[in-house]
Amino acid sequence: SWFFPSLTLLLFVFVVAQFEVTITIQLFIFFPIIGMLFSIAALKDLFGTKSELLNNFCNITVSTSCSSIVGSSKWKIFEIVNFSDLSIVFFFSQFLGLLIFLFSGNSAVYFSMQKILLLAAVPVLFLSVYYQKVVEKKWCPICLVIIFIILLEISYLFLFQKYFFVISISSLLTFGFVFALTFIIWSALKKLLTHHKELKEFQLKGTRFVRNYDIFKNTLLVSDKTKYQPLPTGNIVLGNQNAKLKIILVTNPFCSYCSEAH
Repeated sequence: SWFFPSLTLLLFVFVVAQFEVTITIQLFIFFPIIGMLFSIAALKDLFGTKSELLNNFCNITVSTSCSSIVGSSKWKIFEIVNFSDLSIVFFFSQFLGLLIFLFSGNSAVYFSMQKILLLAAVPVLFLSVYYQKVVEKKWCPICLVIIFIILLEISYLFLFQKYFFVISISSLLTFGFVFALTFIIWSALKKLLTHHKELKEFQLKGTRFVRNYDIFKNTLLVSDKTKYQPLPTGNIVLGNQNAKLKIILVTNPFCSYCSEAH
């Protein structure tokens, strides 16, 4: 199961190494990758990811909870788009955009747009911190890591990339297309994952109901009792037919518990 992911990672490193760009540009690609991983980790409940490490990280103290922040909808706008949606679309479009502009040899244009985009994201970061501290009164460790990654990107670009306002209409349209396509794909995928999660929860509830012995016992006791009638001939009879104690077993071969008895 690790062969193809490992092969993909090796091919990706090989492709990045082929770009005739500086090492600082090649290193920047790790920021959106790390951001994507943490954005997915923030939505671990939606993706159905079970990790003891993530659970411990999200619940370091009583005042921290990733699920409370990610699943919160106290603001009406979160019914349309929330911070987790923005982060996952932002980092995925940033990653795909960097690859496209590196292939086309327009890294200067890409980093110029990223500086403007990252500066525009700063108010959203402060809004996220405000929401965690004031509105929800809980901290999301993964969200704070994502904020830290964006701040690192801003610092990195202004320290190592001197390009600014090297932008053209075609480059804006290209990155706008990547961003819009990423948003559309994520919206469709999120609906699918949400539907799958609801079905899974419904299945779990149904399984708990079916296997609830108290419900079975109460239903059995309130049911109309029927007078015992001897079983017709042709059934499987084991042991002495004239014994004082007779055990009658009625089973269903499609029942997992009955199959053990069979």
